[in-house]
Amino acid sequence: MPITINSSIVGTLTRSLGKSTKSLNTSLQRLSSGIRVNNADDDPGGLGVVSNMAAQIRAANRAIRNTNDAVSLTQVADDALAETNNNLQRMLELATAATSSTYLTADRANMNIEFQLLAAEILRTARGVTYNNKSLLMGSVVGSVFQVGTYSGTDNGISLTIYSATPSGIGVSGFTSLGGTDGTSASLAIVLVDYAIASVATIRARIGAVQSRLNSALDNVTSYSNNMTQALSNAQDADVSQETSNMARQTILQQVGAAVIAQANLQMKQVLTLLG
Repeated sequence: MPITINSSIVGTLTRSLGKSTKSLNTSLQRLSSGIRVNNADDDPGGLGVVSNMAAQIRAANRAIRNTNDAVSLTQVADDALAETNNNLQRMLELATAATSSTYLTADRANMNIEFQLLAAEILRTARGVTYNNKSLLMGSVVGSVFQVGTYSGTDNGISLTIYSATPSGIGVSGFTSLGGTDGTSASLAIVLVDYAIASVATIRARIGAVQSRLNSALDNVTSYSNNMTQALSNAQDADVSQETSNMARQTILQQVGAAVIAQANLQMKQVLTLLG
């Protein structure tokens, strides 16, 4: 009867040892990186999910920066308009005073000096207020869109228009002088300044409405980013306790497997020696 040396057991043990080595290396990589999916073969389906989540988080963080920039822009414009409103309030005060017959022509002339300087300041403010070199109060901000979401489309963009806040833009180009022997000119100035105050209030109200929406969008996209970051952590982060346990298990299996293979090889060598 022929004698056959069966090496299938050694082959099986060798394959098992290879799998154990790969599993051990995977656990070591996960523990060192803190990430569960380091390579495509770790979790082919999960890798796609993780990559998409990471992309959405980056887009959301960019949208947060966009929205913060937009809020800052509207704040700069509104602060300047608040100063313009203060100047108009003072101009109204001067015009109202100039209508009184208790003042002399010289008094009205003095009031008119301040009145005209304030009018010039309104024009200077409109020309000088910029954000990232973009003029804000000259009527050039028309339908500007701020991307506040992670997807394209009108639902994720907020439009802003800021009408001109120059003297001509608020309807009082060429302010009437307060001078004269009576308050006739001053009375006309009151009408014009009242109109200008109402115009500035309208511009500020429109900006305020957009600013309110921007703040709401900022809250939403920030919450989305935080939730996605947590979801990514859950999907991507390595389970330290699980990987530590697996590493210990695979180390033991390797040691046992190597010992068994060595013993099997020794037995086969002994048999071959006897046969020889």
